[in-house]
Amino acid sequence: MDYGEFSGAYLSNDGQTILMYFSENISGNLCDIYFSQLRKAGDWSKPKSVGKVINGKNTDEVSPFLASDGKTLYFSSNRSGGFGSYDIYMSRRLDDSWKKWSEPKNLGELINTSGWEAYYSLDASGKYAYMVSTNDSYGLEDIVRIPLIEEAQPDPVVLINGKVFDSKTGKGIAAEIRYEELGHEEVSGVARTNPEDGSFKIILPYGKRYSFSANVDGYFPVSENIDLMQVEKYKEILKDLQLVPIEVGHTIRLNNIFFDFGKAELRPESFPELNKVAKLMRENPDMEIEVSGYTDNVGSDSFNLKLSTNRTEEVKKYLVSKKINKNRIIAKGYGKENPVTSNETEEGQQQNRRVEFTILKK
Repeated sequence: MDYGEFSGAYLSNDGQTILMYFSENISGNLCDIYFSQLRKAGDWSKPKSVGKVINGKNTDEVSPFLASDGKTLYFSSNRSGGFGSYDIYMSRRLDDSWKKWSEPKNLGELINTSGWEAYYSLDASGKYAYMVSTNDSYGLEDIVRIPLIEEAQPDPVVLINGKVFDSKTGKGIAAEIRYEELGHEEVSGVARTNPEDGSFKIILPYGKRYSFSANVDGYFPVSENIDLMQVEKYKEILKDLQLVPIEVGHTIRLNNIFFDFGKAELRPESFPELNKVAKLMRENPDMEIEVSGYTDNVGSDSFNLKLSTNRTEEVKKYLVSKKINKNRIIAKGYGKENPVTSNETEEGQQQNRRVEFTILKK
């Protein structure tokens, strides 16, 4: 498809979409913007045009950049009405087809000059832009940084950074990090850690609740979750991810198991987490586990013991429904025993309310 003189590409932050520009005409020098998406098989779809709203007739659209919100597109074009030979424009994606966009808006003379501007990009906070410009340059073109006015900023996002580490050794691990909408198993995005120290950064748009975990062969991925339903300002959150070696005696906390207050029935958003446990047990047909349930110190001892026991029985029942032999699972409630931290704060109580499983036999 790419027969022209110029081309380039940009990979979205979630690793699921490539935006590219090229010409389908032999030796053509007028480019359009296309998109390609990662398929479940691991290959990429054939590039498709983002549509006529972005790609003008007899105009050149180049250097696409998709902001961290996954919706706001910036690109350079020589369409009429600009301040210079090529200006920066902004448009917002209106649906998941990647073909419907808002009318492109010229970012104005605070960004665009009488010269040539392209290769526009933003930092995660959306506060600063970087681009290449010929205006007042030291050479043919210079890289410049620009503080952005609010109208030119994308929707705010959250930057999650931390480390993936071995729970046994405490050392950082090279891992793949997957994140999805909580309660769903379709991957929303993929990132990879720094192989030297296990550090990572992922960017998540507001408006959803997310589950994310690190994945490495020989370890069980301990999941974390974060609620970003309420839109706020850009912020950064530190969240480490631990990986537990699949070895006899190791206890693994299931962070994404959810019950209504005072009840034992599993909420549907718990199913993807339990499906991981079922998958682990299918891959290790001799494995036996104990599912352990704990509460905080609110309520009577008898109520908490019964509640924790009933919850572990519900977890066992779900695993059995996934073709795991019931004799391979011990379900036991411990009530408010064995707290991992003090119950004096709400955060401590939340930490103590938990479901875990321990590998008894492998």
